[in-house]
Amino acid sequence: MERAVFVRPGTYGNLERENRVAAFLTPRRISMYPRIMLVIMAVTVALNLAGSTGWRGANGQLVFQDFILFYSTGTLFHVAPLSVYDFDKQLSLQRSLVAPTRMEGTGAFSHPPYVAPLFEALTGLSLPHALLVWTLLSCAAIGGAIALAQRIVRKPPWNIVIPTRTVAAIALSCAPVLFGVCAGQMHAFVLLGTLAVVAFVLEDKPWQAGALAGLLAIKPQVTLAFLIFFVARRNIRACVAAAIAFGGLNVLLISRVGLETAVSLYSTYIAFTRALVMMPFTEGFPRFLLLTPYGFMSGLVGPERQGAILLIANTLAAAAVLWFLIDAWRWRHSPDGARLLLGRTLLLPSLITPYLMMYDAAPLLLSCLLSVRATMSRVALALGAMVYVGLLIYPPISSAIGVPLGALIPIALWITASVATTSAPSGWRHQGE
Repeated sequence: MERAVFVRPGTYGNLERENRVAAFLTPRRISMYPRIMLVIMAVTVALNLAGSTGWRGANGQLVFQDFILFYSTGTLFHVAPLSVYDFDKQLSLQRSLVAPTRMEGTGAFSHPPYVAPLFEALTGLSLPHALLVWTLLSCAAIGGAIALAQRIVRKPPWNIVIPTRTVAAIALSCAPVLFGVCAGQMHAFVLLGTLAVVAFVLEDKPWQAGALAGLLAIKPQVTLAFLIFFVARRNIRACVAAAIAFGGLNVLLISRVGLETAVSLYSTYIAFTRALVMMPFTEGFPRFLLLTPYGFMSGLVGPERQGAILLIANTLAAAAVLWFLIDAWRWRHSPDGARLLLGRTLLLPSLITPYLMMYDAAPLLLSCLLSVRATMSRVALALGAMVYVGLLIYPPISSAIGVPLGALIPIALWITASVATTSAPSGWRHQGE
């Protein structure tokens, strides 16, 4: 029999507000609602796949479209490395892979060159078999992330006891996790690595935390956020470990194609990244899944205002980093400082870069717990519930109105966390401590 969800209450001032939160987030609701959503979403996905024709699902959309892109990248890298960023060759190869399913177009490979060799390992298998292996590995990574999340929240100072099956239901029904699997995204590995870095930081293991952060450079936005955290905390060992791990990714690249080709790939990639800021304006691009201020503003105005949007987005990014560094200085002697900054770190990828998709938004749930005082566990759960619902409902609404509303989620979390930590009285303690 499962144990009930239990959160040790705080004794902070506004007990009425905490009681309202407690009344809403009952153990039964925390346990049952995610299960109901998981059944609904799983049935929807199953029906879409069951009614598919070739590589096109019952709803008419291409299934596992991101994995098709990854597989084609690995194939091109194996036979013609310099063609990795050639969109025409990418599209031609992808069309041949899914034929006779018709493909009008797909996204370009936008990751750094050192990611391509990782996909090359899958090209020894046919596309369907490689997809099966990829999906199984993704599910294993999600299982590891669930175990890590439960391990983190069970520890002091939170002491949140949630049954494993409830945590699994929450994770698997979380829109970014489930839909990321259906898209064939790499989000599961990024989620596992992100939670592992958080766990290592909380356990004061800088070498392990830094090494994993360096490997997360498969999503440069995530590694950049953790590097800002390490620098702000003056954690030199973590920075060195991250540099070594990042160097290892590039050694793998150079060992496969040689130094000259690697340099040429980087040159092409740098030129390509300048064009990435125009991707939200490209016809057919799923702009509604963006989670950044730049993406949000791109939905409000057309490409003719792109320069102004980029300027505003970069200004907001600089302000977020400065705000982060100021808080790091203020909390440098606080026992809660590392935890609070970790919460902000998980929000940074959405705020400081123009391009981040909904598939990488699952860590925002953990950010709700880390970004507020440890004595505000119920408030953190309430924030988590709102983010969980927000990630579920914003994509269809954004798709309908053409504005990526998801960008409002990390912004709202940042502001809420700032207000909570600023107004929180010092010396709050758990009942019974």
